[in-house]
Amino acid sequence: MPTAICEETYVSLKQAFLDRAYTHLLNGDTADGMDLLGDTLRRLKVILEPEEWEDYIENICKKHPILDLLHQDPFTWRSYSKPRGYAGDAQIIDYIYGLEENKPAPEGTTKIGKKIFKYCLNRPAPVAVRERRRITAANIDAVAEKINKPRILALAAGCLREAEISSAVKERIGAISLTRTSRISYKAV
Repeated sequence: MPTAICEETYVSLKQAFLDRAYTHLLNGDTADGMDLLGDTLRRLKVILEPEEWEDYIENICKKHPILDLLHQDPFTWRSYSKPRGYAGDAQIIDYIYGLEENKPAPEGTTKIGKKIFKYCLNRPAPVAVRERRRITAANIDAVAEKINKPRILALAAGCLREAEISSAVKERIGAISLTRTSRISYKAV
């Protein structure tokens, strides 16, 4: 902790931006609130020692009411709670792909939750996941144009949602072999 600032003031400063972000979210200024939250947390993580960072998250962030607002977003809640043990499970990927397919937030999501859901799914990482899906589907289609009834090996493909947007999978693929299964059943491809 910087020695020139007394501890009480330092803690107050670290909480003040959470208060501001919380107010933005409550007022419907989702982008401003989420940008403030993300940008400030990234900066704090860089300047704080690892122990200070962990303490800050546990004793300030997790106790702040902004956490309840963030958890109204099913994407954020599922990423945080990790019901399958990791953040990028099949349901998270389906949320990411669903935005591209104009699927709304799940039923029962609050108004604030829907706004945060949309904000989060338009961030660079989910955009990159959707682009990876398009690239993979295009590669499958390109192989099927060159090779009659190709056999495709999908390594750690999860639920293989790329197959849903590949025209070749429906018409020209000889077989797709998956290296692992998921508890979620595969749709017929």
